[in-house]
Amino acid sequence: MSKIKAGTKVPDFSLPMTGGGTWSLKDAAGRKLVIYFYPRDMTSGCTRESQDFRDLTPAFRKAGTDIVGISRDSITSHEKFAAREALPFPLLADTPGRRSANSSTSSRRKACTGENTWGWSAALFCWMAPGACSGSGAR
Repeated sequence: MSKIKAGTKVPDFSLPMTGGGTWSLKDAAGRKLVIYFYPRDMTSGCTRESQDFRDLTPAFRKAGTDIVGISRDSITSHEKFAAREALPFPLLADTPGRRSANSSTSSRRKACTGENTWGWSAALFCWMAPGACSGSGAR
């Protein structure tokens, strides 16, 4: 999948979510949506980002906007992380073999323990219209 840019129609994807079941992009059609992608549960930066979204959830809800977090961690890991941080929104597991909208958009070369590897960097996508990305950002 190529980079997602504002105005790009995003293909539907479905992933397992915390609390059971499957979350699909098509189920959010017609709603405002923020999807944040993060590399790993329970790491300092990802925890802080998730806490910020948790703390801002009332303002997002007031604006009619849903929040979803996605990483490659397992549902078991997500359930522990969501419980520990009291996250009021679903976390989706983009485990190996699955493909979300972020599968190639936030991959980059990273130096890890002295070796160059491919890994995820954090990214944020916002949808204001059904199926079209209205903005994105990466850190």
